[in-house]
Amino acid sequence: AGRCADGSLREALRGDWLRKRSSGGAFLCEDPETDTARIAAGELLVTGPLPGVKARKATDDAAPFEAAALAAAGLDERSFQPVKRIARGTRRDGLVFPEDVSVERDDEGLVLGFTLPAGSYATVVLAHVCGGQPEDACAPRGPLVEPAQTGPDEI
Repeated sequence: AGRCADGSLREALRGDWLRKRSSGGAFLCEDPETDTARIAAGELLVTGPLPGVKARKATDDAAPFEAAALAAAGLDERSFQPVKRIARGTRRDGLVFPEDVSVERDDEGLVLGFTLPAGSYATVVLAHVCGGQPEDACAPRGPLVEPAQTGPDEI
């Protein structure tokens, strides 16, 4: 959450685990300047941890972000030891790119359609689309646009 909020998911930090979008291969960042350019070109993604006993851990400059996220949840590395058989840990992309995107209008407003990679949450995407924060994704919301104030060609 910290790197999403501060925008640093679009830059490599020394010690980040990065994933090649073309092959899925992962590697530890040793050259942040070069890897940040590759992120900007769409070749690489910063990954984040799904904590567990066998998860690859960030090092160097990236490690404090991951430790802070665990601490904010009241957890540390030992927290996963009792459930190590079911919480082995892995890494997931920090950013996802929806595919098959569609937008339609119906009698009640807009209907958005998209597909996401496994393990991604549509509520998080919708929170970003609606201008909220991901942690607010499940909060009740009113309509995006009041129908009485909207003409037929306006969104």
